Amino acid sequence: MAQFRNVIVHDYTCLEPEILLGVLQKNLDDLRLFVAMIRDKFLSLR
Repeated sequence: MAQFRNVIVHDYTCLEPEILLGVLQKNLDDLRLFVAMIRDKFLSLR
C-alpha cells in the first residue's frame, strides 16, 4: 500500500481505473483496519 500511495500522490494523472480497483479490492482489509484505527483514535477524544 505504501508504494501505491506514492503512485497516487506523485503520478495520479496516470492512474488506470482497473488498477485502482484491483489494488483496493486486494487490500480492502488493510483499508478497513486503517479506517477503524482512525475512527477509534478520534472518537475516543470526545
